[in-house]
Amino acid sequence: MRAISILLALIATIISGVFLYWIFGSTSILNTQIEPASGNIIQLDSFIGGGLIVGFFYFWERWEHLWGEKKRGTNKPKEPNLFKEFIPTVIGFVLSGLLAVWASLTLNLEYVEWALAFFTFGILYSIAFLVDLQDRLRKIEEHLPPDSA
Repeated sequence: MRAISILLALIATIISGVFLYWIFGSTSILNTQIEPASGNIIQLDSFIGGGLIVGFFYFWERWEHLWGEKKRGTNKPKEPNLFKEFIPTVIGFVLSGLLAVWASLTLNLEYVEWALAFFTFGILYSIAFLVDLQDRLRKIEEHLPPDSA
């Protein structure tokens, strides 16, 4: 599921990048508009990224609790590393923020477009990741006795 999530998020990022390139290329945007746009991307990036990190730790706490209950059984499977699975989201938001800062320093519209594309990647991958994580949590809860979950 992780590879499919990354692939779908990358495809959506490329499509949104091409769409943004087409939109921005067909309109006239002044250099004075690039700096405020970059600042807004950075603010959105921080706000949504922070919310996703808080949400991730909510799921992680539930994951640790349920996985601990699952390990008490006779079959002790190896626990997947959730941090590794969340890294593409962080990379998407970090690249988006860095590109937005670089766009405001250079006043180059292409960096704004790429910042928005990586922002889209971060959001789409995190949604796919959190939905997949919720499904895995439900499957673990189904296999646990009723008093332990």
